[in-house]
Amino acid sequence: LLIIMKEKLLIINKEQFGSLTDSYKWCYYLRNRYDITFLCFDSGREKMSIDGVVVKYISTKGTRILRAIRFIIAGCMQILCSKSKVIVVYFENCHIFKILFPKTQMLMDIRTLAVLGSEGYRSEFNLGIKKSSMYFDHVSVIAEQVGDSLNLTGSNVHVLPLGSDVISDISKNYDRIKLLYVGTLNGRNVAHTIRGLSDFISKNTSVDITYDIVGN
Repeated sequence: LLIIMKEKLLIINKEQFGSLTDSYKWCYYLRNRYDITFLCFDSGREKMSIDGVVVKYISTKGTRILRAIRFIIAGCMQILCSKSKVIVVYFENCHIFKILFPKTQMLMDIRTLAVLGSEGYRSEFNLGIKKSSMYFDHVSVIAEQVGDSLNLTGSNVHVLPLGSDVISDISKNYDRIKLLYVGTLNGRNVAHTIRGLSDFISKNTSVDITYDIVGN
């Protein structure tokens, strides 16, 4: 009987498993190819699961510094014991993993740039992302524009968009406009899009249009 051993993959993400579509879908589509372990904080949300994916939760109790230390130690222990390839979804100073384990193949994923605070804060935050990215073997970005903003170039930089599951492949015609926003409501200036839609409607009164907003 031939037993095929799957390659090991460790995903380190501070966000609780299932709360971000991107990393949840990585696990869903890679589970048959890799033996996946997902390390994250327990944020108190409903726990989700996928067959073939082991989720390890880290407590958020204590101060911010204690939480950070607990998370880093747990990540280091997992890297040390699993001897697997590693994906780190960016968080501040996440390159410490690559400094401590320089021979382990690691990819740093960038889902977003800074969207909150002053221009100075955003520049400083984005500079931190760029500095961390210099330590990793590979870097993935959600869109080319993100890589361009950080001046990330080279064969080790990959575009990994959010994408979508195919719901229908039937061609459709529409006689009305239906707008949909799905995502965080923090720092995205969603209210500006509502004002913009209001301006559009005032100039195009005959257009049949709806706008649905979904977020936490």
